[in-house]
Amino acid sequence: MSKRARLADTVRDDLLDRIVSGRIAPGSLLPNEEELAASCGVSRIVIREAVKALEANGILAARAGIGTVVLPEPRWNVLDPHVLAARLTYDREGVFFEDLTTIRVALEGQMAAQAAVVATVEQREAMARSLEDAEAHLHEPDRYLDDDIRFHELITAGAQSPLGAAILALIRDPLRSSRRLSNTIPGGIEHAHASHRRIFDAIDAGDPVAASQAMTEHLAWARDELRRRRDAADSREEVRRAHR
Repeated sequence: MSKRARLADTVRDDLLDRIVSGRIAPGSLLPNEEELAASCGVSRIVIREAVKALEANGILAARAGIGTVVLPEPRWNVLDPHVLAARLTYDREGVFFEDLTTIRVALEGQMAAQAAVVATVEQREAMARSLEDAEAHLHEPDRYLDDDIRFHELITAGAQSPLGAAILALIRDPLRSSRRLSNTIPGGIEHAHASHRRIFDAIDAGDPVAASQAMTEHLAWARDELRRRRDAADSREEVRRAHR
């Protein structure tokens, strides 16, 4: 990647961060190219490339005689990894994360069921090896996170669904932060590993119903635990405000 392309990516991410966080609201006009170039310390060509990338994802639109406008959120391409990551970062109420988890439950539950039917012997053996590798990292959250992602990828591969794999690949990296957070729940890694074992046992037994159920319970548990932690934090904040 060229230096100019790297700079354009940096500017794109900075503008996206400002927009998704609400610092630049939908309907607002961006500063012109010259002003953005000066404030970001880059050339106008870099600004142009960054803006084009955001236009392609429905974040911005050029309006003749007006300038570049921030579009309403429903126009945003939230399946773009950069947009998705920003949405998760500023998902203060957890609504977007819960919506994403609902979609994951439906899709990954089906992938697990399908893998139970069509996964090859070699693919099942790869899942088993993945679980064995993860066993050694139960007390290393960052390394276990990689094992977690790898196990889910192997299930998707075992389902032999190119479309399902492509959709899940889009959300893999943006979901790292939420997976890392769920691994901080007391006993979270151990619970995840036990869930992975149940999912694999069902796949290996060729039981699609049990595989889907185990995957659904696994994903729903993390969602519900994170919701409880968020609600508890909100309650503590309300108590602090009441005693000020």
